[in-house]
Amino acid sequence: MCISTPGLRARGAPRRSLAGGRRPLALPTARLIAAAMLALGLLAGWGAPARAQALGPGEWVAAAQGKLEQLFPAVGTFLARQTVRVGAQVSGRVGRVLVDVGDRVKAHQELVRLEPEFFEIELAQRKAGLQQAQVALREAERNLERMRGLYEKPAGEAPSVPRKLFDDAQAAHDLALARVAEASFALKYSEQRFAETRVRAPFAAVVTRRMVDPGEAVTAAPIMPLLELQEVQTLRLEFALPQEMLARVRVGTPLYFDVAGASAGRAAARIGLIFPVIDPATRTFRCQALIDNGRLAYKPGMLVRVQVVEREIGDALVVPRGALAEGEQGWQVQVNQGGKAASRRVQVGLLTEQSAEIKSGLRPGERVWVPAQG
Repeated sequence: MCISTPGLRARGAPRRSLAGGRRPLALPTARLIAAAMLALGLLAGWGAPARAQALGPGEWVAAAQGKLEQLFPAVGTFLARQTVRVGAQVSGRVGRVLVDVGDRVKAHQELVRLEPEFFEIELAQRKAGLQQAQVALREAERNLERMRGLYEKPAGEAPSVPRKLFDDAQAAHDLALARVAEASFALKYSEQRFAETRVRAPFAAVVTRRMVDPGEAVTAAPIMPLLELQEVQTLRLEFALPQEMLARVRVGTPLYFDVAGASAGRAAARIGLIFPVIDPATRTFRCQALIDNGRLAYKPGMLVRVQVVEREIGDALVVPRGALAEGEQGWQVQVNQGGKAASRRVQVGLLTEQSAEIKSGLRPGERVWVPAQG
């Protein structure tokens, strides 16, 4: 009895061909083809875009050309551009105080008025003295003319009066002329003293202190301060930098500043003065910038956060600093490729707290993923 088993053939039976008459491949050949197909599949996977990664909260931001600045932090203080304690040039009693603390005053505005009665009397006396001197001068002129007519005669005639009388008339005239000049200067002096009873502001400022009230006696020697004024429409911003920054800044170097408690926000300025000495105790040097304060948003004595532009690149490819991730092979960013995030190595240049310069690895307009902070 003969038993047939599927898939087996009897010894010496002819081989059956596959459909189409093809013979099956030998085992070594099949293994080589499978290995090649696997290799091709892996290579295709390496060249394809990376699979979408799970990204947390954040946003896509396009790399853009722009200015990048490296900033050096410092702490400064606002100071009044000018501070003066105003006093009277004459002694007297305060009649009126026309301003108070906090008032804004213009240049030459009247601030304090002294009682003028004694100065008015003095002024009247000086005017009378000048009139008296002028009368004496006119009398001396008439007498001199009379003596000249009697003394100076045509050739051949003797003078009618001796030379001494003529000389005395000339001297009296000169003395009267000098007394008029003296009385004129005395009158001007009294007029100036009277004008000084009205104390005026030397420049546009804000009243920061008041030291007197009406009825109080004030002195001119020594000068008693009446009010303190500060020019605050322009402020001096002073700050210190370490000595290694001396070669990196100059007059005209830009800076940014902001003040806690002020509504003006971040503002820009430039260094206007670099003090020529180094503090041996701290090894720092002071810098100064003038700040426009026309709206009085800042006050003298305020603490100021300063950022000095230490280095500037005018046309850099910039991305947010948060887009960078540092790995074993260097800096990387997540780039948007067809709606999917793909890691890409980049070469980084200047780094700041907020931004980064990309020297290679990105093109302008390519979007990078910036994770949400916090």
